Amino acid sequence: FIATVAITRERAEFQRELRPFHWKQAFIEPFQVRTFVYVLIMYVTAFTAFDATQSIVVYFIKTYLGRGSEVSYVLGALMIAQVISLPIYQRISKRLSKARTYLIGAALFVIVMFFSFLFTPTTFAPALYIFAVLVGLGSGGVVIMIYAIFPDIPDVDELRSGERREGTYSALTTFTRKLSSALAVFAVAQVLQLAGYVPPVEQAGKLVEAAQTPAFINALRLFFVLIPVGFISFGIFFASRFPLTRAIYARLEVVLTAMRANRQVDETERQDLIKKLVG
Repeated sequence: FIATVAITRERAEFQRELRPFHWKQAFIEPFQVRTFVYVLIMYVTAFTAFDATQSIVVYFIKTYLGRGSEVSYVLGALMIAQVISLPIYQRISKRLSKARTYLIGAALFVIVMFFSFLFTPTTFAPALYIFAVLVGLGSGGVVIMIYAIFPDIPDVDELRSGERREGTYSALTTFTRKLSSALAVFAVAQVLQLAGYVPPVEQAGKLVEAAQTPAFINALRLFFVLIPVGFISFGIFFASRFPLTRAIYARLEVVLTAMRANRQVDETERQDLIKKLVG
């Protein structure tokens, strides 16, 4: 952290006189930018889906498959697959657009999640790890593309406001992410409890998993698929309509370059971009 602060320098063309803080500019105006709202929905719904998956998978493996000792290994396989997928999706995004690459990862995640309906306690043991790897490959594409798209948002805002407000957008995104994550984990716990989950019981000083009812097991299998898929479907919907395409961004760069250099700007082009990207 110290090294980052020490060696990082502000870009000269972005230096402007600081204005007094205004709550409306910080908390209201960003939500008037259509592109930001789309990215925020893509981000929050996807990560809520992943949070729900990681919360429910523990119950799925322990209470349904009866393989509680393998939970950490399964989650480890998922995370390793996410890391491995990053350079793959980076290459794909260079040939396609960032939003389309997001869609590829999200679609893979959705398809793989439905395969969990095929699992039974007697399913071939390595199949669970193959499933985890495929889920990681799908979610990895969504993760890297969200963070690749986000740096473009301040450019869109600059088109309208003439200012660089990376901090504002970063803060709003982080806050929304933390809030949605907390709510997702809480909601999953409440839903499972309402479905009839029986918590572990203490025997001889140790917690022992209690037997679950068939009704709860069936509900668990449905929740494991439908909750994550339901959330990420919203992300897919907005990603398929994401306004900042590669062609639009090329036009945006031309206008911003002229604005930063205080050159004559094609106002018709600027207003057309504002209409498409801001709304």
